[in-house]
Amino acid sequence: GMIKSIVPNRGAVAVVYEGPNSMAEWTTRRQRQAGQAWRYKNGVLHAAQQYPIGRIIDEKIPDMARIEFDAAWVGYPSFYFTFYTDNLQNYSGNCYMLQVGGASIYLQRYSKNSGSRNLGNVNYQTFNEGTIGKARFSMLVDKEKKSFTLLIDGNVIKQWTDMGDFAGGGNGILFQPQSRGDLRISAIQIAEWDGRIPTVGEASE
Repeated sequence: GMIKSIVPNRGAVAVVYEGPNSMAEWTTRRQRQAGQAWRYKNGVLHAAQQYPIGRIIDEKIPDMARIEFDAAWVGYPSFYFTFYTDNLQNYSGNCYMLQVGGASIYLQRYSKNSGSRNLGNVNYQTFNEGTIGKARFSMLVDKEKKSFTLLIDGNVIKQWTDMGDFAGGGNGILFQPQSRGDLRISAIQIAEWDGRIPTVGEASE
């Protein structure tokens, strides 16, 4: 596919995926009789049920990656976001998984050989207030250093380092709602990352 160049003031950044663009580019498990577990409309993926939806990033997720998406919900956020995965059927496989449940945010590593391990969590009290209803999540990944930096709405929230081997076994991303909280996913962008982590108070845009 075409590689687009964005943010000229920061040097050319290769964008490998922007979407969602249609339902056809996503894989989802359908529940019998209940119709579609996810729907697509006007650039938004809308979860109707607690089923996963995912896709392979054709140009592959870069080894230095900025993985971003907008999530919207009713009440409290409750979902899994899996990345560098080799399994689109569910959230296990060889991958990393960001688990958001109210104010608790965890990063898990999954490996078919060594099972799952929690790399640590952070308490993000803003989500406990139940009033926001939406946020932009950005995960900055350095595959070689096995470091992961989570930004929410442009602010650095938590950094993790995996002491084991890099667990990601593929180029898939996957979303899975964990409640009936009306999860909507939009403005997904996966791009090369220049290695800069915004300092506190600095806008990431």
